[in-house]
Amino acid sequence: MNRKYLNYGIFIALVLIVIGIAVNHSRYIRSQIDAMIGPNKAAAIAAAKSLVESQQFSDTISGEPKETRIAVIQALEDWAQQPPPPATAQSSSTTSSSSDQPLTPADAVTQIVAFLKDQDKPVRDRAIVGLLRVGALSKANLDNVITGIEDTDANTSKGCVLALQILGQTNAQNAARLIPLETVDILHSLGAIPYTSQSNQGAMAAAKYILSLRNPQVVSMIIPEIVAKMVTDVAARSPGGDVLSSYTDQSEQCVQALTPLLKNSDDTVKEGAADALGKVGSKMAIPYLMPLLKENADVRKAAIAGIALIANKAGEKPLIEAVNDPTVDHDVREQAAVGLGKIGTPEAIAALVKALSDYDLKIQESATDALAVAGKPAIPTLLGLLKSPDTNLQYRAAQALARIALPEANAGLIAAMRDKDHMVAIQACIALGFQGNTSAVQPLIAELANPVLGQSAANSLATIGAASQPALIKSLNSPNDVVAYYASQSLGQQGESVVPLITNAAKGSPAARPWVAITLGEIGGKNAITSLEDMRKYKGDLLQNDISIALNKIGVTD
Repeated sequence: MNRKYLNYGIFIALVLIVIGIAVNHSRYIRSQIDAMIGPNKAAAIAAAKSLVESQQFSDTISGEPKETRIAVIQALEDWAQQPPPPATAQSSSTTSSSSDQPLTPADAVTQIVAFLKDQDKPVRDRAIVGLLRVGALSKANLDNVITGIEDTDANTSKGCVLALQILGQTNAQNAARLIPLETVDILHSLGAIPYTSQSNQGAMAAAKYILSLRNPQVVSMIIPEIVAKMVTDVAARSPGGDVLSSYTDQSEQCVQALTPLLKNSDDTVKEGAADALGKVGSKMAIPYLMPLLKENADVRKAAIAGIALIANKAGEKPLIEAVNDPTVDHDVREQAAVGLGKIGTPEAIAALVKALSDYDLKIQESATDALAVAGKPAIPTLLGLLKSPDTNLQYRAAQALARIALPEANAGLIAAMRDKDHMVAIQACIALGFQGNTSAVQPLIAELANPVLGQSAANSLATIGAASQPALIKSLNSPNDVVAYYASQSLGQQGESVVPLITNAAKGSPAARPWVAITLGEIGGKNAITSLEDMRKYKGDLLQNDISIALNKIGVTD
């Protein structure tokens, strides 16, 4: 035979062999996928194990349709529910498919965690359900969920944090508050819980079901295992604190587990523990955090931030010192201000008032926000500041009162609308605008003609809502076009609810009709169009022109 033809033959044979291998591999992969989503549980588990062991699981599943990826999670759940092998045969808590480390149910949990990276939310939601059903069956399963909280992928970390927050609860009521609607829907679709149209009942049913699946011995490990992970892994510290913060009825246990970390030789461990203690929010932690105030700047910063998060009077003194110390880190001072606002004692309020004059504008803003958080106890002090000769203090006080939004401040704010400083007057006007502030309506109506306050008064009246509508409709008849204009603007901001009211006003008041047309044009919608077309019956070229303009604005052409 000619050598050339022999070479061709060998080449063709090799190609056919390669094609055959590829076809067989493709068939094998297809058979494994079909097995994982099939009705035979044992075959599904075996297929999942085979793909994981050959390190082909992720590559194989990633290209499958969304529905297939969701179905595969069930096979992983079934695998994760199997009893672990004897201790001598178990692999480490992290997944390994090497021949010298046999696969365990915990490896299935790691694959479920990996699904939290999926691009489709329904797949991620199903993965969270998987973690909730199998994550607390064994220590190894739990460890792999805890490892997920330090993942750099945000969805993975958030999903594992949520799973641990729910799995670690001591009662169904606390767990139900955390369970997403998607989890309830998935559990219902799986037949795990009955359907209910009431979301709170569905969440409670889901919580009871999930908590019933847990291994009590594993549940008792969650807090110490998270704390242990926080010691060894920097990336686990912040999400670990997020998990612990959800255990509201186990705060004492969380504090006891975290406080030894405050004596760790690694300052970053101390900082992570201080942050976590702040998130837990128990005043029991404050005495343990106080000694850290004498350590280096970073540790001290973490301690102050933790005390600020706890926001208890027992930690008031260091927060006052921090907020008024310009040498302290800017972010820490802001956090201290927030903490003082939550504490809300006279001493805390006085410190925040002092911070309103800080050289740093952001600290001034933080103190303003904090005074608003303090709420009603801060009102007398803020009303006093409205009379200050310092316009900056007046302005900040009005800002804080705007966020407190209580009628107890009305008299002082109404007086402040007469302040010679326009910024103070405007801010006082704005502060009066909160829903249902009936007693501020007439003073604000009186300012519609004010060239400085007119627009702000109109906006505030719109925010007050229904209580302002009768006075605003009456103002549409005003001989002062500025007053009528701002009344129209204010009513226009209140939406379709005012359409019947102003339409009725147009019937008996020719003077109000042009402004009613303008208002309807601002509101828009089918009801406004109907009312405008009905107003065609009224005479007057100028009015008809206003109606046409309003209809055109809505999108209706003559």
